[in-house]
Amino acid sequence: MLRKSFKILLLLACLAGWPSLASAQGSDQKFTDDLVIPGPEGVEFVFRPISLGEGGGRLTSRRFNMGDPGIGFRAWPTAVALGGAFLRPRPNDPQQEEWVYYLGKYELTEGQYYAVMGLPTGGDPKIFQSRKPMSNLTYHDSQAFLDKLNQWLFSHALDKLPVFNDAPGYMRLPTEAEWEFAARGGVAVSSDVFSARHPYPDELVAHEWFSGPKSSHGKIQEVGKLAPNPLGLHDMLGNVSEMTTTLYQLEYYQGRSGGLTARGGHFLTRENDLNAALRTEEPFYLGSRQKGLKPNKKVTMGLRLAISSAIMTDRGEIDVLEEAWDGYVQSARQTTPAGASTAPVGIRTDLKAGDARGYLANIKSRLAAAGLPPTVSDPLKLELGYVEAALTDIDVIRKKAEDDSALSWVRTGNLFSQHFVREIIKLNKLMELLKQYEERRKKGAVLPEISQRQQEIKANLFEALTAYYEALTQLVTLDPASVAAALTKHREYLKNQKPLPEEALACLELLDRHFSRFKAQHTLDRDVLIEDLAALAAVK
Repeated sequence: MLRKSFKILLLLACLAGWPSLASAQGSDQKFTDDLVIPGPEGVEFVFRPISLGEGGGRLTSRRFNMGDPGIGFRAWPTAVALGGAFLRPRPNDPQQEEWVYYLGKYELTEGQYYAVMGLPTGGDPKIFQSRKPMSNLTYHDSQAFLDKLNQWLFSHALDKLPVFNDAPGYMRLPTEAEWEFAARGGVAVSSDVFSARHPYPDELVAHEWFSGPKSSHGKIQEVGKLAPNPLGLHDMLGNVSEMTTTLYQLEYYQGRSGGLTARGGHFLTRENDLNAALRTEEPFYLGSRQKGLKPNKKVTMGLRLAISSAIMTDRGEIDVLEEAWDGYVQSARQTTPAGASTAPVGIRTDLKAGDARGYLANIKSRLAAAGLPPTVSDPLKLELGYVEAALTDIDVIRKKAEDDSALSWVRTGNLFSQHFVREIIKLNKLMELLKQYEERRKKGAVLPEISQRQQEIKANLFEALTAYYEALTQLVTLDPASVAAALTKHREYLKNQKPLPEEALACLELLDRHFSRFKAQHTLDRDVLIEDLAALAAVK
């Protein structure tokens, strides 16, 4: 009984904190910032600006987590960073700019499709007024439509398209990240709502078409009849599933690439299955080897248009990007998924811990909004406190382990760099000895003991260089602060030795330089390592 009451109160808490903008505005409302673009045969294409809530430079992006663990392996949470296509003045501060991309307010309709592609054989011109979603299209049909629409717009409505750096925008399918960011409500909702299954404050039936007698009745429905989502977008999660321009990969942007990715459910999807993270793989061709294959098209699948722009629009823009890149790599990029992919383990761990703390904050917010009785809320708050304390303990343990690991790899790198230098010295002496026997070698004399020794030294050099490179590879995965502390600690240890190990200190300074270079470039040429280490041997 207590558990059931808690679930009800938690649900109320969720609803209490969610925006009611969409439902209050009713269905198919016009917004002042709608972007309306004319098309052939009098049809119009309406778009909503999807703000990233970010301004600033060309390399600005919005980091968020795609997916939902409740769906399982098909939508496992993955961090992504989404960029915009156009800059516009911020609505609440026109002096500042923000990045946006444009997404169709509605799914592509039959009227729009046939206005661009022409009437089907024996078709009635009344179809241009149809507001039913266009479905039964193959991916190849969608690309032919997009090309023909763009060509028409460039000839007849070029001045209506948004512009970036004097380069006009163009129509395409949205990426999977663009679609999900908008389906979750973007910056129009709080973080706890954004991470929920859908961004609606009331029953799903008010916003989306799904299977069953209380919604679609198993039939495709006209666009815009239900209330929009918080961004003013209609029918995002139901009616027809929507093609994206992203190839299907289980982990969104890594692994095997399959067919196209379709997002959202459709009019035959169960209500409980509709989710902002819902995604399906749609093969480009259906059938079998025995019966033959044909392009995939379904009555349940359609599309929604996006407007994008080129990135490197001209030489000036390339210069701007190039100038901004170094500063970006050293700062903002380190917190993006791309940056974190090569960042030290500590940074990646901190990012994930930050995500966990964000989820905890969302739970706390919902509990507070619910006004739960003390007998229910106190134990939960206590447990949440334990989770927060555990995260802190994990940070401490991870930091200690990382410090210890850094010191171990610094010592290893220092040891094998010394080993390499000593073997180089041995090799140099051996080469001098071989010169003394040059005349005897010319006469055919065999010096097996010297030749064998030469091979042994080369094998030792190879082993030492491999171990040294491995030490550097491991060090760049660690927190730079831990590595710096380890270098300092080992340097002090060497300085306290009697007699002073000058060779070890010289090798340690070289390790420090190689680490800094590796960290900046993410790789090091083995020839450079050999050259630098051999230079130390030449000093001896």
